[in-house]
Amino acid sequence: MSKHKRFALLTREQAVHKRTPDRADLEAVTTVHTVPGPAVLQASRLLGDQLSPAQRRSLIRQLGTVRGNRHLQTLVRGSEAVEDAADLRDQASPAVTIHPTTNAVQLNGRRRSRPKAKTVFRPSSRSYSFKATSLAKAIKAMTAKYGADEWGSCKWYPRPRFSFIKRDGTILSMVLTVRIVITMPRWKDVGKRSQAVQKEWNRFYAALLLHEQGHEKLVRAHLSKLPRSLVGKDRTQAHSDYQAALQALQDASDAYDGQNDHGRKQGTMIDTTIK
Repeated sequence: MSKHKRFALLTREQAVHKRTPDRADLEAVTTVHTVPGPAVLQASRLLGDQLSPAQRRSLIRQLGTVRGNRHLQTLVRGSEAVEDAADLRDQASPAVTIHPTTNAVQLNGRRRSRPKAKTVFRPSSRSYSFKATSLAKAIKAMTAKYGADEWGSCKWYPRPRFSFIKRDGTILSMVLTVRIVITMPRWKDVGKRSQAVQKEWNRFYAALLLHEQGHEKLVRAHLSKLPRSLVGKDRTQAHSDYQAALQALQDASDAYDGQNDHGRKQGTMIDTTIK
């Protein structure tokens, strides 16, 4: 052994171990609960007098759900605020409750800065193509490909993602992604037709697009605030309210079609007499 190591061993101070409080001591002190975390922290003079700095640091690391609570952190560090805790205990005050903060919320396995409750809309468009030599044959082609009621459509596909407390099923956060798809007809060779036919087709196309955009507005109006209304409810109630909201949207869409006769009152009729 080198002389430097021998000198270090001779001059090193002996470690002083502090006694860890036993169970009887801990039962007589004020209890501070963290919600919804599983840990129950004991705060009293024992934290300042009998716990080592390493033990106090260990307790501080457990305060992930109560970060920012200065009163509790000063208690764990064993500062002069311990006297205030003793006064609270003597007055038979109730246990301090720390409400869940951002660290208790997880979404898709990743920690978030704050609980999220929002709707993300992802609109897109599609088309189906056909060829025709006249407006009458264009109607026949659209009916054969898409149906007689409407020659376009607006469909929505909601996809909810949420996090919840396993203990009681309370919804903590929810992000609702809604894909909206508007499908429109595409007359391939309309450019070969007369100017009058092209003008009538463009008028019809604009009226049909306006009708389908009306469906899209209903989707946005019914689902934009839905996640915020579900956060804080239990899973059973949230699921019931979610299904009710989707049904209300479908009913509103059907009523919209009934009021304008599937767009016919908005100008989606084609004058086949134009050549």
